[in-house]
Amino acid sequence: MRLGQLSYRYRTTTYRPGTAARVGAILVVLAVVSVTGCEEAPGTVMPGDAARGAMLFRQQCAACHSVEPGLIREGPSLHGVIGARAGSVPGFHRYTGLRSSEVVWTPETLDRWLADPKGFLDGRITTKTVRVNLPDDRADIIAFLATRR
Repeated sequence: MRLGQLSYRYRTTTYRPGTAARVGAILVVLAVVSVTGCEEAPGTVMPGDAARGAMLFRQQCAACHSVEPGLIREGPSLHGVIGARAGSVPGFHRYTGLRSSEVVWTPETLDRWLADPKGFLDGRITTKTVRVNLPDDRADIIAFLATRR
């Protein structure tokens, strides 16, 4: 056998300098793409699980909000919120910053609101202080709210 050749049982393979480095680099690139490719692009909402969203809503939102039409608690009813103008729930007069905005609740605007309620309207005062940090949790809550029409 000559230098630069490897023998595996009955098969001889020629070793090319730099091959291992190229293969290693390709594997690193594939690993990075597979990990970062799972994340959502900024400003997009991943489809959520409405059943899990109902559980999360009960745990994180139901103390202040209802999904029953017309039932106002600390916060407004969120029945039919998707497609509605922000601050437009009859009988609920708080959230003046939202009422004076032109925001219409879409999955994208709800995602931004749930992620950062204080920064949503560029610092305008809002009473909502609870953030939903995980994108999957936000997507699930939004999927649940979409079923309440």
